[in-house]
Amino acid sequence: MSESSTVRSVAHQGAVGVSFFFILSGFLLAWARSADAGASRFYRRRFARIYPLHAATWAIAVALALLGLTDAGSRRAQGTSLLLVQAWFPSYLFAGNKVSWSLSCELLFYLLFPLIVMTVATMRPSQQWAVVALCAILAVFVIPWVAPSDYWAYNFPPARLIEFIAGVCLAHRVRDGWRCPVPLSVASMTLVLAAALSIIAPSTSKPVAVTAIPIALVILAAVDREQSGTMGLLGHPRLVTLGVWSFALYLVHNIIVELVLHVTGYLTFPALAAVAPCVLLASVGASYLAHRWIEAPAERRLRGPGRRPVSLDR
Repeated sequence: MSESSTVRSVAHQGAVGVSFFFILSGFLLAWARSADAGASRFYRRRFARIYPLHAATWAIAVALALLGLTDAGSRRAQGTSLLLVQAWFPSYLFAGNKVSWSLSCELLFYLLFPLIVMTVATMRPSQQWAVVALCAILAVFVIPWVAPSDYWAYNFPPARLIEFIAGVCLAHRVRDGWRCPVPLSVASMTLVLAAALSIIAPSTSKPVAVTAIPIALVILAAVDREQSGTMGLLGHPRLVTLGVWSFALYLVHNIIVELVLHVTGYLTFPALAAVAPCVLLASVGASYLAHRWIEAPAERRLRGPGRRPVSLDR
């Protein structure tokens, strides 16, 4: 395997992070939902949580493209990105801030969430487990292998909806008292092994098939450990802070990577390893600024009355 293909294979493991985000999103939204929360209130708070920082990073990406520093796509493509519908159009998928395609999927999840959570809440436990099993079968054995291209398996919003639905169902089972039989250490090692094996998967979409179940186990084991009051390393204040900045980090990191690559050109593996720590530090610093001056104040203004739930930091 050449250096360039090695770098691409490692970069493709971002697929693991997106899958984690989708499952966790469904789990946290269902976990934190109050029985009297209406759809309009939910939509307003999701807009306040997601859109202001998306719009800001979109504007930065487009401005940099106008300066010739990055590529943000055509004006029409940029418009679909601003409206978060770009994931429905393969040719516009990476317009604007490229990583925001996953927010386009999340928009579908949010629109359907009141219906999904209401339906799941009326199910018996056995039915909820059946839905989880069906989601696992689709995510692991069907969609990544039968889809005609990576787009239809990995980027098309309805294809990723199954991970979100699985997270909603798992949250209901945990709220009803079910406990993960696997400790966090074992679940984490399983995910590390699965992520390593997914490097040799034949395309970008296949890591989802390899890691979806281990990701769910890690989430469930971490929740179980938190409920027992023994979070350990995950409860370290610095990691908690990074968690608060995580959404901002996700939206700013690719912009910084693209700027670095514009200046340096595409790097071989040794040079990339030397530059990577600087890119990481710059991304974390930018995420703090974005959270401190854009994300948090905009959410406070738009969210409406009530304290922001800590569990919905993501």
